[in-house]
Amino acid sequence: LNAAPCPLLEMTDPGVYEAARLAPGSDIRRDLPKYRIWSDGELKEERDDVVDLWSNEMQAFFLGCSFTWEDRLAEAGCMPRHVEEGRNVPMFDTNIELRSIG
Repeated sequence: LNAAPCPLLEMTDPGVYEAARLAPGSDIRRDLPKYRIWSDGELKEERDDVVDLWSNEMQAFFLGCSFTWEDRLAEAGCMPRHVEEGRNVPMFDTNIELRSIG
């Protein structure tokens, strides 16, 4: 969907919580190890799922790489965990091709 340095690999439609192209059968509301709930720029809670918070207006964006924007997160007070721990970002090999644009 996006050929920029931070590629958009998949975007769900509003209300859809499955990454059908990247991970058929997935559920973004419960498949991640932890969810951090932020409100008005403050961390409010950490939880194991967000099923009760999901609405038909929400959608998910699956980004390909953080190298181009993790410094902006840190500047905004949201230091990525791998930076705090002095590690490289988690990486995964995939055979899913990006969609070309332009």
